[in-house]
Amino acid sequence: MSTQSSERGSIDQNSSVSIPITENPELRDVEASKQSLNSLEKLKLWLDIGKFVIGTVLLGIFSTVINAQIQYKQIALNQQQIEQQHLSKFIEQAMSDRLIHRIRFAKYFATLTLSEDARGRWQQYYQELDAERQAKEKRIAEIYAVLPDEIQRAENTGDLETFKTLQEEKKILENDVGAISKATPTEEGVWKKKLDHRIVDEATFTWRQAIVANGNLRIPTSSGVVKNIEQMAVKLQAIQDQLSKPIEIVRWYVTDNLNPRFGASSNSHYTGGGVDIRVTGYTGKELAQQLQDWPGGMGLYPDKPDVVHLDNRPQRIRWGGLQ
Repeated sequence: MSTQSSERGSIDQNSSVSIPITENPELRDVEASKQSLNSLEKLKLWLDIGKFVIGTVLLGIFSTVINAQIQYKQIALNQQQIEQQHLSKFIEQAMSDRLIHRIRFAKYFATLTLSEDARGRWQQYYQELDAERQAKEKRIAEIYAVLPDEIQRAENTGDLETFKTLQEEKKILENDVGAISKATPTEEGVWKKKLDHRIVDEATFTWRQAIVANGNLRIPTSSGVVKNIEQMAVKLQAIQDQLSKPIEIVRWYVTDNLNPRFGASSNSHYTGGGVDIRVTGYTGKELAQQLQDWPGGMGLYPDKPDVVHLDNRPQRIRWGGLQ
């Protein structure tokens, strides 16, 4: 009996020591929970590490992109500032009245400007100017085409107005586009036929008196010169009527250099708005007294005591001892 009890006790003790954990449901669940918790903690750790790594990488990429954009904008701004400073050196060419200067200016910047956007705008501006140049060159060609017929008409009628207008327009256009002027029919033949014609119908003075000096023909260079000569002819006719004596023209329109001592009076001769006259029976001072109401410039020459200078200046000017 005692032996059996002893054996049972031995068996019970051994059984309590050697029972596997897997055979105890509660212990098994606890162990599984621990393993699951460890796995979750490891996963969370890896997620945290992943977030840190990914966040760092993304932040680095984003920062790199932003820095690149900032640098690009800064470079573009620096380019614009440099180009503006460079452009300011050529402001005179940019504002030039001559088309050829503006075309060269635009073409230069359309080719060499660093900024692509600015280069595109310069290219557009250049194309607009070039279209204007082509239109003006076309007009020049049209003028050359009609000039021979206009010369013939002017020689037959003595009317130079249209011819002079075309010549002046051609001159302006050629200067604007930088074109080389071609030879055109001479004006000399036209003016020679016109020399003995009255300058204007209401005055007796002829073109010979106005534009021929010492046998040399001085052809008016512009319609403005012609207009000044015409206006002066009317005024001289009024003086001649006032004095009831003929006026002798000493010098009127000139194109060559004059003695510097003539001063401002020489400028008026170049424009056709100045004339030197004498009237038989009058000294220069006496004639000036008769013309004291003359509204423009009037003066006397010390070496020509019988000559009076008159010009069409807009203000009353007196020189050579006159008050």
